[in-house]
Amino acid sequence: SDGLWPGMRETIIPIGCFMFATEPLSQNVRQSVLEGNRALYDAQPNMVFARYDRDGRLIVGTLGYLPTDDMKSPRSWAQRTLRYLFPHLGPQTITHGWAGTIGFTSDHIPRIHEPAPGVHMALGYNGRGIGPGTYWGKMLAARVMGAPASDFPLPVSPVGKAPFRGLWAAFYETAFSAYRLRSLFK
Repeated sequence: SDGLWPGMRETIIPIGCFMFATEPLSQNVRQSVLEGNRALYDAQPNMVFARYDRDGRLIVGTLGYLPTDDMKSPRSWAQRTLRYLFPHLGPQTITHGWAGTIGFTSDHIPRIHEPAPGVHMALGYNGRGIGPGTYWGKMLAARVMGAPASDFPLPVSPVGKAPFRGLWAAFYETAFSAYRLRSLFK
């Protein structure tokens, strides 16, 4: 992100996120798991989320970074997690896996920056970017069209460094890894 604007990367705390998807499940199976296309978000003891994609694949994921050279261990994490969440489902084939980095902020509130006249950005959605990103996209579009910054429900600020960015990133990664390791022994 620093290629877009100098220092932008420093405004957020980088957090890994990974997800895996099964092959498409039949309608009958989908009705027994997350009925009605509901999504699941469980924070105890390890943050896990699950939902369906438009093709009926069951997607399961969590926070933290993955080793990029070996997806075997993370795939077994996905299998264990599916067995734990949905024991009646039985073994499933994992067909897709992906990982990336999301942006947290030190106070868990998104950042709205205007680092120069005519340059606007919203970031730091703390893993909840779809809804807020859509909202802030509309707000930034209004700003580009001339709406005053005072119309924003959050302050517009210059690009700045997140306090203790490196320490927070290390703390979160250690916690996510420890919880995943702990789940192996349950």
